[in-house]
Amino acid sequence: MYIPKKIMNIVQGEKPQKDQMGMSGSHVYLFSNWVLKIHETQERVLKKEYEVLRWLKGKLPVPNVLAYIEHKTYSYLLMTKLLGVMTCDPSVLEKPYEMIKHLAKGLKMLWNVDTKDCPFQNGLLEKLKTARRNIDIDDVDVTQAEENTYGEKGFKDPEELYQWLVKNQPPEELVFTHGDYCLPNVFVDENDITGFIDFDRTGIACRWADMSLVVRSIYHNFGHHEAYIDALFHELDIKPDWDKIRYYILLDELL
Repeated sequence: MYIPKKIMNIVQGEKPQKDQMGMSGSHVYLFSNWVLKIHETQERVLKKEYEVLRWLKGKLPVPNVLAYIEHKTYSYLLMTKLLGVMTCDPSVLEKPYEMIKHLAKGLKMLWNVDTKDCPFQNGLLEKLKTARRNIDIDDVDVTQAEENTYGEKGFKDPEELYQWLVKNQPPEELVFTHGDYCLPNVFVDENDITGFIDFDRTGIACRWADMSLVVRSIYHNFGHHEAYIDALFHELDIKPDWDKIRYYILLDELL
């Protein structure tokens, strides 16, 4: 993979290792102190993340942007590497209740970001537009869906799911949201959150969108262990709204 000379100068010619963890669709390369993301320019994914990271500087612990370059068909985003480990790291997973405290604190940090001058919108209107586009271009992978989303106990196909989502839109509780709030996108050390990554789906949206995806992420890592979900909402001091949680997990199937 071609890497622009400006970026190679910043990383002092160090050879990176390809990251196998992420699922963002970008190519991710890890250096000793930096992270490089590469994505097709036409999709504007890295352009959005670059703009979000600049806006969030001083508001949340996020990577510092060192370079953003568009070269021919690809965009390149070079950032500092966060300290700590993902909350899905084995060292964190072995202490699930501590992990859940970190995840709850992270949600509160996101919600406390002042949105009065936030230029990023990702509420239901934007999410449903994206879902419609993904269906129209046949970019919905039903094989990766949650169990019972489709089939005998679920929807016939993405179109039927989309129509249900349009007809059953819940009221929104608008805050600043991450957009993909799951265990790999939250970094911690032994004592605290050290930062957040992957902001291409960020924007003002309903807080249940992030809560729903972290519930799903906990299920993926621990199975349906309801004690952990109870602990999450206890830390948040919120009563779980299972209708909204189901709605946003289903909506994410099309995003």
